[in-house]
Amino acid sequence: MNRTTLLLFKSEFWKDKRKIEIVPFSGSDCLLKHYDSDLEMDTECSIIEHLIKNGIHHVPRIYSRDSSAALMSYIKGIRVFNLFVVLDEYSKIDPIKALHIKRSILNRCEQQQKNLQNLLLSWKAAQTHYEPYPSLKLETAVSVLSDCLDISYDYGCISKEIRHISDYMAQHSVVPFRDSTTKNMILSCDDLFLRNYSSESERDAQIFKWIDNGKINELLASPIIDIDFSSCINDTTPEDDVIGLKFHQRTWDGSMPNASDLVWNFAPDPYRAAISFMVRFYRFGSRKASYKLLHKETAAKRFKYDDSCYYFDELPKFVNVLCPDVIDEYPAFFDFNTKVYKKLTRVEVCGDYFRESDLYEKETPYVDVFPN
Repeated sequence: MNRTTLLLFKSEFWKDKRKIEIVPFSGSDCLLKHYDSDLEMDTECSIIEHLIKNGIHHVPRIYSRDSSAALMSYIKGIRVFNLFVVLDEYSKIDPIKALHIKRSILNRCEQQQKNLQNLLLSWKAAQTHYEPYPSLKLETAVSVLSDCLDISYDYGCISKEIRHISDYMAQHSVVPFRDSTTKNMILSCDDLFLRNYSSESERDAQIFKWIDNGKINELLASPIIDIDFSSCINDTTPEDDVIGLKFHQRTWDGSMPNASDLVWNFAPDPYRAAISFMVRFYRFGSRKASYKLLHKETAAKRFKYDDSCYYFDELPKFVNVLCPDVIDEYPAFFDFNTKVYKKLTRVEVCGDYFRESDLYEKETPYVDVFPN
């Protein structure tokens, strides 16, 4: 595998380099979170303080911090994402009941994210640092995917289109980048905490029983804790939060959105919504695909319940229904997207190229609440 591609993967996509520890504090387990930069740590701590001051209690507490890490409360429970995986399995038994539970949880999540977006806007108003989400990272995705999947493309054309997308995003990035996926939301319920079971299958079976006997309603009343605000060092478009929450592979309900469906606190804009989908879905899909293609062993755990093909397959459909002119405006981008989808569906990965390289470092991938 091309070393340049592996270097790009390590610098842009590899998330497992982040150091997180479980440490004792005042008789309880706490999370010691290490950051890549002072800005990330300052941002997360500042936001959590702002949210708590404004009556938000569904966030971790910060107990202390030093030059590179923050000590915060450790949330025991199940990621909402993983709960949705279980509910998707239960839908094979009772699709109506599974869908009802899933919708009720997603509605709670959406209301919380809407409120958070409002408070993040008030936090942002007091800040002096503004940095649009680096949409030029799409070029990294193109480079990695083209090498791994042996796709030829016109570099000049696609680079020009990505620069245009990046410029547009920079002009319309007015909301802190929350990264509001259900992987950043934990249902705080000890009964659902994976470390209390011998395996995921044992927990799944227990959840199935609780759904059948009605106890699940009591468990689902537990708080949903929002975690990880370090991404708010960047700003993004108003639609990004909604896309991240409601149009992920595990949360999309199958209906096609209009621009009004994609904003909470802003006026709808079909063109902006379409561009936002392009950036967000390409980042979602490209990270998952790059793990599959370059870091197979870790992908089998970190993205055990994700399908990268979903994002490349659905992206043109969402864009077309929102603003069909965008497809014609970015022909090189969408042609490349089609090629990626077709090759990704049939590619066979022979080994873990990143793990076998000298670039690999110790990592702690997890499938549910860290360190599970």
